[in-house]
Amino acid sequence: MTPMIDVVFLLLIFFVVSAAGQPREELLPTELPPDGAVTAANPADRPPQQLDIWLKLRAEPTGTVVNMNGTDYSDLSFLKQQLSTLAELDPTNPVVLDVDNGVPYGDVVDIYDTCTAAGFERIEFAMELDDIAATAPAP
Repeated sequence: MTPMIDVVFLLLIFFVVSAAGQPREELLPTELPPDGAVTAANPADRPPQQLDIWLKLRAEPTGTVVNMNGTDYSDLSFLKQQLSTLAELDPTNPVVLDVDNGVPYGDVVDIYDTCTAAGFERIEFAMELDDIAATAPAP
């Protein structure tokens, strides 16, 4: 019986000491409305999250294939529909065109024109650092 009482006292001391380091709840700064009602934030009031749309164009033997954020599109008409839908949701999302060597310029211009016609405000081209250094003018 005595060892059990010792264990209970040790547990009591442990919980008292560990609780002493926490601030008391009544001292936490809070701003409550005067009527006492707390309202949750409306999700419609939040600004939409920005989504980068990456279009990676690569040349295949069957034609140009576009990878949009992990999904391959070989049918460019379906890709154009998807881009139009994304532009309707939020035209401020940036579109990044990453074009591999060997992709016909006509396909690049076609995708660029599609993004412009869909209403995207920012259309950018991705380049590798080696390409940037090679095209930079010499000082």
